Amino acid sequence: MSFSLQRLRAWWRAFRASRRGRRAIRAGRAALLAAVVAYFLYRFSQIGWAQVWRALPEQPLYYAILGVMYVLYPVGDAVVYGRVWRGASVQGCLPASFRKRILNQDLLSFSGEVYFYDWARRRVPQPGGVLWRTIKDNLIVTSVVSIGTASLILAVSLLVVPADLLQELQNTRAFYAAAGFVVLALGAGAAVRFRRALLSVTPAALGLMLGVHAARFTAGRVLQVVQWEVVVPEASLQTWLVLLSLLVLTSRIPFVPASDLV
Repeated sequence: MSFSLQRLRAWWRAFRASRRGRRAIRAGRAALLAAVVAYFLYRFSQIGWAQVWRALPEQPLYYAILGVMYVLYPVGDAVVYGRVWRGASVQGCLPASFRKRILNQDLLSFSGEVYFYDWARRRVPQPGGVLWRTIKDNLIVTSVVSIGTASLILAVSLLVVPADLLQELQNTRAFYAAAGFVVLALGAGAAVRFRRALLSVTPAALGLMLGVHAARFTAGRVLQVVQWEVVVPEASLQTWLVLLSLLVLTSRIPFVPASDLV
């Protein structure tokens, strides 16, 4: 088995270095881009172009916030990988991080990680195993932070229940809040206890990942609520918090194409 893998890797390196291989790779990238564009055209056609155009927000602030939100995630990834990998830089990782985000968000979950690993193998002077383990660890930390964020958002939404439902849901609210904190505490304890089995990065790199992802998730979720509030100011804060928690949870479902449109 290992011999077959070695032969396959040797063939791929030779094919990628050949003229025909470079042409095939460029053609594959162009085909992938065309497939993404065709998929979006198909989805928008299902909705209806006129309806999509009428539904576009008219507030300029909405699009300004959208731009900032879109930049947060690739910049965060570039900071993590540019600092953790020796021989890499934040500036060098930034273009690939943007492509990674486009693939993950607009095409298929985790397809961006596959692309990013292939890019890193060609650009970062580190063994392939080190690169892949770092990407895996970053995925785990991102998932933990996002799920923890969703749990906290749900807990906060329970604390802002309308006054007319406060008496009716008082006991239930306390129960779910307590259960949520217990789950978070158990999850945090398990992560600390088994961190060496799950993660391969150094404590300093782990601290960097946690700090960067916590900061970008917090900023991104606050901006998301502000963006919604700009368009629909009459909605309640609890509505946005519940919707936000659902958005965070659905974004963690693997292998879902364009999860924002599902």
